[in-house]
Amino acid sequence: MRATILSGMFAVLLGGNVALAAGCPDAETAKDGFRLVSSGAVSEVRRQSDLIVQVSSYFNDGEAQTAQFFRGLIEITRVSKKKQSFMLTLSDLRTLFPLKKGQRKKFVSIWLDSRGAPSPPETTELLVAGQEALKIGACEYKVFAPSRR
Repeated sequence: MRATILSGMFAVLLGGNVALAAGCPDAETAKDGFRLVSSGAVSEVRRQSDLIVQVSSYFNDGEAQTAQFFRGLIEITRVSKKKQSFMLTLSDLRTLFPLKKGQRKKFVSIWLDSRGAPSPPETTELLVAGQEALKIGACEYKVFAPSRR
């Protein structure tokens, strides 16, 4: 399954989270964007609209890529110098939100990329089993933990 489901990296953009350390981004301050820094990359996360979150990543080897996520959770585009891919949804992704504990919903999509034919339609089922604590550096957030089938 190509759709990327993020269990928390962008959860701070989805609202309803509590940061436990001073200076941690929360739903309000994350509206202006934030940076995630690791040993191999720097990623700039910015909300583009109420529905789209953009992540621009710059890697130590000089490569860069930009991805867009529906509500910060489901990858819908990825563009780099080497490859471009786009998800065409055959379902209304807006019906997946707001996330709720115990929620089980499906969506159908097709992936298109610059190198070949579209993928066959894929059905993805999201199951929100519960919540978990997510630590990013000194920050800790209570986030939903969706899984996919």
